[in-house]
Amino acid sequence: ENIDVALERTISMSPEAVTRKLVDQKRGGYCFEQNTLLKLALEHIGFDVTPLLCRVRWGKKADEETGFTHMCLRVEIAGEGPFLADVGFAGTNSIEPISLSATEPAVP
Repeated sequence: ENIDVALERTISMSPEAVTRKLVDQKRGGYCFEQNTLLKLALEHIGFDVTPLLCRVRWGKKADEETGFTHMCLRVEIAGEGPFLADVGFAGTNSIEPISLSATEPAVP
């Protein structure tokens, strides 16, 4: 949901503001908000989570430069290593975390 962007409202990334918007007001948000909420939930139950800035490469040519306009999460799972989790990219996104320790591609 990008209503705030269209209305030129400032978007706060504070935990309280993100929780209020996505949970209390039952609104959507963009990747930074959605993954911030997931980060808060995962940390609350004991996971070590690191936010990552990302480039969106979907639909781009190999030599086309893109900015860091997306956010995802690196989640450390004890005994299994780091995983990439992303709830803020619709459509082509994976539906489960992807192991960052895998030696094989995560494509079915």
